[in-house]
Amino acid sequence: MDGLPPSPALLPHSCRKTMTPTQFTALLSRLGLTQVGAAKALGISDRQMRRYVAGQSDIPPPIVKLLRLVLAGGVTIEDVARL
Repeated sequence: MDGLPPSPALLPHSCRKTMTPTQFTALLSRLGLTQVGAAKALGISDRQMRRYVAGQSDIPPPIVKLLRLVLAGGVTIEDVARL
């Protein structure tokens, strides 16, 4: 064993959640983003954004990390949209 935590893909589904839909919606609100605006900046479809907000799909950790970085002031949402 190399001492590293298991890959998220190897964890049970219930252990992979990084943020609840309610937390995600609150984060978007704190950033002043609509679902459509956030979807566009993140390069995902409006439909996929609705799935995240409704809890029908897990919110991928990279999306959470990017939005938290925006909240912390490390980058702007415009920077994210240009990625």
